[in-house]
Amino acid sequence: MPAWESGRTENEDHGFGVERQNGARDFRIVGVNPGPVDTDRIYNMLKKRSKDWFGTEDRYKELQDRYPLKRPAHVHEVTDLIVFLASYRSGYTSGTIFTVDGGIASRRSVI
Repeated sequence: MPAWESGRTENEDHGFGVERQNGARDFRIVGVNPGPVDTDRIYNMLKKRSKDWFGTEDRYKELQDRYPLKRPAHVHEVTDLIVFLASYRSGYTSGTIFTVDGGIASRRSVI
């Protein structure tokens, strides 16, 4: 398991532990686990992987075709969920983590 994944699991476990201890209190605990998001970071990663796999950065868009929806998430697709979860309209939501990855988690590996 990669170190970053291990850290995320520990944070998730911690969040659920706090939820179990304080479930009847006046706060809720939710998490958002985004997949690839349309930022410089994802494109830098795709270009590096393209160079490793194909010998050139220019073919990075071919790697996006491996995503179930053929693209990374738009930033608003993640932030809209966060705004909703923080709102009164999501007042009964607690103790869960939402994965926003366009279906990547339901596949084994896309890249």
